Amino acid sequence: MALEKIPVLYEHCLNTYNLMAAQATMQDEQGEDILIYEGFLTHLFREELHLSIPYYSTVTKKLKNMGCIQQVRRGGSTTPSRWVIIKPPTLEAFRTEVAAKKAKTPKEQNISDLNRRVGDLETTVEALVEAASK
Repeated sequence: MALEKIPVLYEHCLNTYNLMAAQATMQDEQGEDILIYEGFLTHLFREELHLSIPYYSTVTKKLKNMGCIQQVRRGGSTTPSRWVIIKPPTLEAFRTEVAAKKAKTPKEQNISDLNRRVGDLETTVEALVEAASK
């Protein structure tokens, strides 16, 4: 039985989430205790996770799409960002999110359908022209 290969991007998502959660604090937000990470996420990527900055967008987008984190405040050069820590990523949620990304949008599906139909029409017309010329 072969071992299941874990995608590297999933490992980056899991490591990022775990580090954010470890550095987060419980805070009272409108009478509800929630776990908040407050900091400079780009520094966390570069200096603590040793990931290149291009992973920042991909990893945070995946974590947001899986419902693991939610941005409360966007940071800046001197202002840390704030993130709600919701739930850890799972391999199943990661694969579902990746599959959804690969699925065609309705517009892409329409274009694909139209291309197929035009190809079918061209084939039919060529066959009709060829039959008429005999």
